[in-house]
Amino acid sequence: MAEAYPGRDDRIVAEFGDGYEVEGIAARYGRTVQQVFALVEREVGPGGGQTGQYPPPGHHTPPPPPPPPDYYAPQAYQVQGFANPDTIVAEYGEGHDVAMIARRHGITVEQVYLVVRQAVGDDRP
Repeated sequence: MAEAYPGRDDRIVAEFGDGYEVEGIAARYGRTVQQVFALVEREVGPGGGQTGQYPPPGHHTPPPPPPPPDYYAPQAYQVQGFANPDTIVAEYGEGHDVAMIARRHGITVEQVYLVVRQAVGDDRP
């Protein structure tokens, strides 16, 4: 007697035969891509249109679609320059901690020293 409803494995093989993407089948049924290929090979046999090799010859994963036009992603932070080198030099001259000056202005300690050297006119490394 035939089953009233197709089993899970039968649905996977049927979807594979209908040309659904293997990644989608695997995700829907909680399996890996390798498990889907193994199931199809077991149920249909090695001549079932696939070689059992993963990934099959000619298989490629398409790139993800671009984000929608209204999608907002913040730009990567880039130091464009110092808003006010005079402030950095003044804080350095008042004896503030160099690490605190750097943190306050979002720059590195080396950049603080560079600003101070440039302002003072000392080009020594």
